Amino acid sequence: MRNSTLKKTALSKLSTETWVGLYAAAAEVFALKPWEIIPPGILLKTMHPLTGEPVFGSIMGEMGEVFGVSIQSGKWAEYSLMKAFAEGEEELLVANFHRVLSFKIEFVKKVELSGTDKDRLKALAYKPPGGAKGACWPMIEVMKEGCVQCPPDVGDADIISELLPRFILMVRAIGEHAGDSPDRLPEGIAVWPEGRTVESPLQWEEIEWRPFETVPEPVCEVFPLDEFTAARLKELPQVKQQIELDAFAGFASVGEGERAFFMKLGLALDTETEMVVGLEVGTSGTDLLENIVGRLLVQVVSKLKARPTRILLSQKSLLEALRPVAEKLRIELRHQKHLPALEQARASMPEHFGV
Repeated sequence: MRNSTLKKTALSKLSTETWVGLYAAAAEVFALKPWEIIPPGILLKTMHPLTGEPVFGSIMGEMGEVFGVSIQSGKWAEYSLMKAFAEGEEELLVANFHRVLSFKIEFVKKVELSGTDKDRLKALAYKPPGGAKGACWPMIEVMKEGCVQCPPDVGDADIISELLPRFILMVRAIGEHAGDSPDRLPEGIAVWPEGRTVESPLQWEEIEWRPFETVPEPVCEVFPLDEFTAARLKELPQVKQQIELDAFAGFASVGEGERAFFMKLGLALDTETEMVVGLEVGTSGTDLLENIVGRLLVQVVSKLKARPTRILLSQKSLLEALRPVAEKLRIELRHQKHLPALEQARASMPEHFGV
């Protein structure tokens, strides 16, 4: 007879009691069916219990394909979401996803669960809500360290347990107010009242509604170039040459299978010849784009054995990360939204590169 206790690998870093609590919260979310209450033009906002940074909840399920709740935390999450909702620049949601701590509670069909999830749910004797069929099995994941998908650890579980009750109460209050007419709800951000506990039901009047407004792009870390390398590069002659330089991230795959990974890549092209003069691959999931473009700049100057007069970048954050280095090397940095040669090079890259 098979042992009903959980395997060590199935529990990951969490205790049985913690998983029970997370699945109970997930079941409460499913029973509420927020995708039938919250229109796509609404975000839920609260504050991270430890960092004090903004946390946004969005409901998945409008298209009837993916059901669940996505929770994104941090300044980059706020910047990207506001750009997407206020100005329609949805590409930033993907471009900056590797900078965002994200939690996802998704409801899928049982066959879509991983083997680990199936073992865990079976050992916990989890049963979907009565009468529920199809996509009703909970899958709880965290995306961090460069979009590495993984189960929550103890710290993640504490944060999820802190945030979910707030979002659940907000959805209930919004649903009770909207009744059968969710299309009458205002678009914008529904904000959790500061200092409010979750011990009692939330009232519609307690929710503050804010419009979607863009916020300044967060400041990136400056690329740390050591003095020896800076001195060596500064001795090289300067030539009249303009370089397009950028770094980006995206989901890639190995071959045709499901072995997905998160790709980070830097490219540099000569604007006149449109030739690739440099390529730098991210070394890990946590490798920052600002470090990738910094190493790429060093690579390009070293390979050309000359300092170009100007470098064009499409991302202001990366431009600022390179500014101290460029000043040392007396290279002009210029922001340009579109980089024709570089964009053409990216378009010709194999699709499985993901960037």
